[in-house]
Amino acid sequence: MAVQVSYPGVYIDEFAPGAPIQGVGTGTASFIGVASAGDLDTLRRYAHIRATAARMLAEGLRRNDRHLIEQAIDMAQRAPQTARGFASDAPQTARGARPEAPAKGGSAGQ
Repeated sequence: MAVQVSYPGVYIDEFAPGAPIQGVGTGTASFIGVASAGDLDTLRRYAHIRATAARMLAEGLRRNDRHLIEQAIDMAQRAPQTARGFASDAPQTARGARPEAPAKGGSAGQ
């Protein structure tokens, strides 16, 4: 039933509610859009690395092991680069590709 508005103020119009909205779990992510298989593999690697880092952190806190805690934090911080496959001790170029090795029998300066 519509409320007759005769002057400024707050008006309340009560109505019979519909069916309640059913709750859903938040443990499953949902993505809308197009992704390549490579993108999905990267996402899976990222999730695996973060889960491993979380387990390491929990174990480090349980043991009060500062070294394990630091390793877990470092792993979590490097997860995006590691998941993309660029984490390495090898030098990186600006685009993230590894420099090519010199030809056999020669040196890089020739």
